Amino acid sequence: MKTSPIADSVPPFLPHPLWRGGHLQTLATLRSGQSPILRPIRHLVPTRDDDTIVLHEDLPTLPDDESRLDIAGPTPSVLLVHGLCGCHRSSYMVRIADRLTRRGIRVFRMDQRGCGAATKLSNQITHAGRSDDCADALDYIASRTDGPLGVAGFSMGGNQVLRMLGHRSEHHSSDLFDRLFAAFVVAPPVDLARCSRHMLTGLRRIYSRYFLKRLLRGLPHVARRHQWVDDLLATAPPKTLWDFDDRLTAPLAGFEDARHYYETCSARRVTRSIRTPTCLVAAIDDPIVPLTCFQGDQAAEFSTSVQQVLVPGGGHLGFVDRRGNCWTDGVAETYFSTQFGVGSISSATGEP
Repeated sequence: MKTSPIADSVPPFLPHPLWRGGHLQTLATLRSGQSPILRPIRHLVPTRDDDTIVLHEDLPTLPDDESRLDIAGPTPSVLLVHGLCGCHRSSYMVRIADRLTRRGIRVFRMDQRGCGAATKLSNQITHAGRSDDCADALDYIASRTDGPLGVAGFSMGGNQVLRMLGHRSEHHSSDLFDRLFAAFVVAPPVDLARCSRHMLTGLRRIYSRYFLKRLLRGLPHVARRHQWVDDLLATAPPKTLWDFDDRLTAPLAGFEDARHYYETCSARRVTRSIRTPTCLVAAIDDPIVPLTCFQGDQAAEFSTSVQQVLVPGGGHLGFVDRRGNCWTDGVAETYFSTQFGVGSISSATGEP
């Protein structure tokens, strides 16, 4: 593991004996398991271009009886941004929300445009460049809370978060970035074209087909408003993720083609400008986001505000440890607890 302050404060990642290697670790994310039960408060959030996203607010809880805490004084809040084909119910979103609320941290799980509870509310589709939506969500949270803010993004959501941080000067809310204490991203595809090409080779084609199948099955109703979309799907449906982005994502989102979309929306263009303390976790054996995104001559350049924790194993959003838990859940909990200075639920609430 690459040495960094956060890496020194968490145990090393020891993979589960049955889930070794990048492919198996990635497939492990599809396991069905019992998820924590959360009782979120739903917020409809307008975006700057008159569209709608949805936030699901999870209040801090007492570990013993799961009752919500009515915390007096500034309480930290963290926005969670899901990845491609995800939503607020994605397992990693629920698990981390549960961990953070037990630490006395308020959590807002985001449904991006056309996803989850926003499926029928949005006028446009989401894509990897929707960093403005992250900023609008944080602005909304900042207007309703008075404590420090944090943000976490997973896979595509991680690219959006990094892009927002790198475009800080374009977001005019000084209150937002004055209060933004920490960011945490896992497996961000900071070079979209490279990641898309990577999934067109070898066994990695299975991931392109997987995402393609889910994207076509969950195509937002707003896309179906266009007759050309139905005609395309009926006569010559896309065969790869690149093809999907070239023939559907790009025209629906106002880009010329997939190359224009990837070049415009890749976070690598702005990662040198990030000033918010950020922890980036990625696996060297990730079959979707190659290591060359972070190391090598053509890798993204990051500012000194970004800690990179590159783990030998873990796959894409896998990180299933020898106990069957997701190692990055604990890293996120440790990172935000440290950044916010909350060591336990009692210390976070001012109780003895």
